Amino acid sequence: MSAPGTDPTVLTNTHLSVLSTSWPLKDSLHGGFRRAKAIELGYRLRMNWKTIALPRPLWVLFKKGRAAKMRLRRSTASLLLAAGYPSIMAEFLRTKGLTGQVVLKKQGILSVSAGASFLRFSERPKAINKLKAEYAGWTRLRELDFEDIIAESMLLHEYDGACVLEVSALDSITLAEQAAVSLPIIKKLFDAARPLVPQSIPPTIAASLEVYRSTRSHGDGGDLESEIRTAFTEPLMMGVSHQDLHLRNVMKNKFGKPILIDLKSCVEDQVLALDVLNFVCKYRAFRSGRNVVDQANFEHKSGWNIDELVDVLSLLDLPRNLWG
Repeated sequence: MSAPGTDPTVLTNTHLSVLSTSWPLKDSLHGGFRRAKAIELGYRLRMNWKTIALPRPLWVLFKKGRAAKMRLRRSTASLLLAAGYPSIMAEFLRTKGLTGQVVLKKQGILSVSAGASFLRFSERPKAINKLKAEYAGWTRLRELDFEDIIAESMLLHEYDGACVLEVSALDSITLAEQAAVSLPIIKKLFDAARPLVPQSIPPTIAASLEVYRSTRSHGDGGDLESEIRTAFTEPLMMGVSHQDLHLRNVMKNKFGKPILIDLKSCVEDQVLALDVLNFVCKYRAFRSGRNVVDQANFEHKSGWNIDELVDVLSLLDLPRNLWG
């Protein structure tokens, strides 16, 4: 878990929705220069720049191709694991008397379902650091009294040039139950938050304003930028930001209790409204097929009328006219 004061712009999967909460992205980013500026911003913030850069048909095609590649990787990795490779992971399963089934292979991390345990393994230095960051995030959230929304136990097994992260097995949630299961987690994060005046504008907002200034006509839109900056001079609920709340990062334990996972990017002392906007846009984009940025623009134009997310949206303390 990133310490207070850590610049969240170096983290992956930062709040994509802020790109459209700061300016009408779909209307502004057209033409080679503006699209290039968006890609530059995406790289600078370590965002998923493809969400910004690709038109919707290409984005959908890219996602389908990526899904097919992930299925092939999973099948191949399962066969290799059954044959004893990677050897450290195979030996780990053997000594515990477990049989493992690969459920995901992504970014150098092998995710394996093994009986009552869920294991993640890597031999790559960068991926090992991610697993260690996940364990550190889990440990820090326990210290902050978030035990009721995170896994009950987590063990980090370190080897020479490899690492295994072991947690209790969790169940995925369905699209139909996503809102109901996610709400207790979001409320818990807000209950532990405090109303504070941010020391500065969040880096993602500042970067968005930079692009906004480069795309608007001279002398046009200054009032909007001033309103955005003013909003962050008022007390806002600040606390632990997960940075990537979405369907696959919320699960259930064996008792059906909501559990938050993927804790490596959690940052303390952040404006929580941005996390909620990010969650809402990803929630809706998953169902509509739009990318997250286009979805934020759509919700803004539609007035954010989302019946199943009324309780979530009620937590937002940023001015409603700035949400999208």
